[in-house]
Amino acid sequence: MPLHNMDTPRSRWEQGLRPPWVARLSGGQSPASSGVESDTESSSTESERSPAKRLEARSPRILPLPSMLQQRITEIDQQREELKIELQLEIALLEGELQEERNELRRHTLYLQTLQEEGGQEETHRQTDRQKVSSAVHTRSIRRKTDRRRQTDGWTVSGAQTELHSIPSKASCLQAVCLNLMVWDRRVIWPVHE
Repeated sequence: MPLHNMDTPRSRWEQGLRPPWVARLSGGQSPASSGVESDTESSSTESERSPAKRLEARSPRILPLPSMLQQRITEIDQQREELKIELQLEIALLEGELQEERNELRRHTLYLQTLQEEGGQEETHRQTDRQKVSSAVHTRSIRRKTDRRRQTDGWTVSGAQTELHSIPSKASCLQAVCLNLMVWDRRVIWPVHE
C-alpha cells in the first residue's frame, strides 16, 4: 500500500505534518489550554497577545521540507500517470467492445438482407409457378372446349384427316356423276331426232 494512503499519526508526522501540540504552540496556545477562553481572560490577554501575534506574523511558519514536498509532487504525478494509463486502457476496452458490437450488427444486417433476398426470390418463384399453372389450366380449358366443339360437329382430328384424304376420290365421283347426268339428260330430256 502506498504511503499516501496510510492514515496513522506516525505516517502523517513522517510526511511533514505537524503534530497537534506543535500547531497549538505556534498558534499562541499553551498545551494545557483547551481553546475556550472566558470573557475575563480574553479581555486581559488581548492586549498581551497582539504584540505576540505581530511577532508571529513576521516570523516564518513551520513548513514541510522541500524534499517532502518534492516527494509528494512525485507521488501525485505518479498517481496521475497511473490514472491516465487506466483511462487509456478503459477507452481501448470500450472501443474494442464497440467494434465487436459493430461487427456483430454488420453480420446480422447481412444475414437479414440475405433472408430478405431469399424470401423475395421464393416469392418470385411462387408467382412464376402460379402463372405457369394458370396458363396451363387456361390452355387445357381451351383445348377441351375446342375438342368438345369438334365432337359436337362430328369433326374429330382423325375424322378431319380422313375427310381430307377422301376429297379427291369424292371429287372424281362427283365428276363421274355429273357426266352421267349430262349423258342421261341428253338422252331422256333432250332426245336428239335422228
